Amino acid sequence: MAETLITIRDAREMDAEAIAEVHDAAWRHAYRGIIPGRELERMIARRGPSWWRSAIQRRSRLMVLDFDDAIGGYASYGRNRVPAPPRGTGSRAAVRVSGAGRGRSHPVDRRIRADP
Repeated sequence: MAETLITIRDAREMDAEAIAEVHDAAWRHAYRGIIPGRELERMIARRGPSWWRSAIQRRSRLMVLDFDDAIGGYASYGRNRVPAPPRGTGSRAAVRVSGAGRGRSHPVDRRIRADP
C-alpha cells in the first residue's frame, strides 16, 4: 500500500510557482462557463508566481498543503473583515486544492484556527 505524507506548512518563496498553478487550475475548474473565457484568463493572470512570491515576502498569512514535496493546495487567511467581529474570529480568504488534495481542507482549518 502506498502512503502519501501530507504536510501543512507556511508557504515559502520557492512555492510561488506551484501555488500559482493550483490557483490557476482551481479558478478554471470553478469559473469556466460562468466568467467569460478572456476575462477569466485575465483574472487568473493577475495571480501569477510573482504575485504569490510578493505575498510570501510581505509575510501574508499563506499556508500550503505539501503532498510528498508537491504542492497540492493552499490557504490564505487573516483578520476578520467584518466591523466589530466576535472576539477570536478570523477570515479564511481562500482554500484552493487540486487533484489529490480535494476534500482535505479540515486539517487546514484547524491549522488556521491555531495561528495566533
